[in-house]
Amino acid sequence: MLALIACRVCYTSMPNYSTRSEVLYRQVYQPQYDSYSCGFLGWSRCRRSYLSSRRQSYTGYYTIVSYTRVPQCCTGYNGAYPDCQAHCDGGCQNGGICSSPGVCTCAAGWTGVNCEQDINECSGDHECDHTCTNVIGSYVCSCDDGYELQSDRRTCEDVDECQSDNGGCGQICSNTGGSYECSCLDGYELANDTHNCTDIGECLIGTHNCSQICVEVAGGYNCSCSSGYELQDDGITCEDIDECVQGSDGCSHNCNNTIGSFACSCYEGYQIHHEDTNDCVDIDECIESNGGCLHICQNSNGSYECMCHPGHRLDADDHTCEDIDECMESNGGCQHSCMNTMASYYCLCDIGYTLDTDDHNCSDTNECSNSNGGCEHNCTNTIGSYQCSCASGYSRSEDGHICSSIKNPVVDASNQDGSRKISVLPVAGGSATVVVVVLVILITIIVIAVVVRRRRKKQRTRSMFATTSSSMDRSENELQKDDTMVNAHYARSSDAVTLGNTYDTPRANEHIYEELPSSTKKTSTSSIQLPFAQRKESKSHYERLSTVEEPGDDP
Repeated sequence: MLALIACRVCYTSMPNYSTRSEVLYRQVYQPQYDSYSCGFLGWSRCRRSYLSSRRQSYTGYYTIVSYTRVPQCCTGYNGAYPDCQAHCDGGCQNGGICSSPGVCTCAAGWTGVNCEQDINECSGDHECDHTCTNVIGSYVCSCDDGYELQSDRRTCEDVDECQSDNGGCGQICSNTGGSYECSCLDGYELANDTHNCTDIGECLIGTHNCSQICVEVAGGYNCSCSSGYELQDDGITCEDIDECVQGSDGCSHNCNNTIGSFACSCYEGYQIHHEDTNDCVDIDECIESNGGCLHICQNSNGSYECMCHPGHRLDADDHTCEDIDECMESNGGCQHSCMNTMASYYCLCDIGYTLDTDDHNCSDTNECSNSNGGCEHNCTNTIGSYQCSCASGYSRSEDGHICSSIKNPVVDASNQDGSRKISVLPVAGGSATVVVVVLVILITIIVIAVVVRRRRKKQRTRSMFATTSSSMDRSENELQKDDTMVNAHYARSSDAVTLGNTYDTPRANEHIYEELPSSTKKTSTSSIQLPFAQRKESKSHYERLSTVEEPGDDP
């Protein structure tokens, strides 16, 4: 302040003179001058003056000069003390101040002698952090995008865009110098708008690590396993579940573990239920091919059993049935002969016997009670047979049944069996005449015998065919088998049969047929038949007789 005053105010010394005769002390002043920097930024030079003094004493009379300081405005200043104003030619413009004579102190942003020139602060060093914009008399600082000008109007600070609405980012906002970046959580990727996030879809594009099933979830994926597997602790690997060990299989019989599943199996004789694969049901082996059984198949739980019809027994293979030969044990209970058949048997009686109603025992057949045994005259029943005899004066023909008249019969009473033995006595006369007469008689007898025989045979055949026609339909194999047995029966019985007289074979066989049993053990309605060949002959003979005219029409 003193320097300013010294710059603007100047002092003028006015001397004063006085004489004293005493020792006085006085200050002796000597003016001094020097220069100093002044003005704006010390660019100007100012001059100042001051007095230097010293104390001086003296004795006696001396003359004292004293000065009186009178302040006044220095040169270059206008006005009167104490209001001294520096004077600048042309004045200071644009808010400049005349700080010293001829020197203008310009306001910020201006320069020149009179502050008439604008300073372009942006062309040199300036205080703006980012952008400097020159304006009249000053400059303006501005900031780049993402920065904000502070209160000092010079400094720029980064704007944290993430503080406002997360910067518009869908998930993560990261502030950067002058800007920001959007990013996404794991499992998402940044969309084309650089703000929103979309699910990556690892399962769809195949970037997952799941060993089996990948399940999309928001922002990622989860792993799961197929049925029969369980997820391990790593969350990725699947391992097979042994349902059979855990006891979760539900199988009623056996459980067989498989990869990812299990399968139920059944005990032998059972099968998986068609609706419930865990349940086992019995297999009815008898449905298909009768279980392989020949006769009867009996199903049971888990198995089956083969059985046979009556008259059969199960073979060693437990499936096949074989016929039981009842005749092998006690002759089947038959009194005479036993004939085995398929699944049955029947009893046979020797010739001359008839099977009783019990189908096992045999009784003698009274052949004479049926058409007199076929005898023309007399019929005598015997055990197992019968005999024909003729009245006196008759003789039996070759068939043993027909009686023929003879001349001069002589009865030989010496026959031990009671039968009559007829002899023809010789006739007197020429031998030739006798021979002729005998021949005529024989021819006549033969013709009559033939006629009578044919009539009787026709009657017997019709009666016999009515009785045996139902048995004619038996199969040829069974008939042949029966024939074999009957023929054997004939052979065994032929030695025991005594007819008493000589019979012709066809006639004798017919009577044998009439004496055979009429029923069997298990088929009481069936009859004992003639041998197959002879039955065919009898049937054929009956057919021929049925076409023959009545006996009266025979020649």
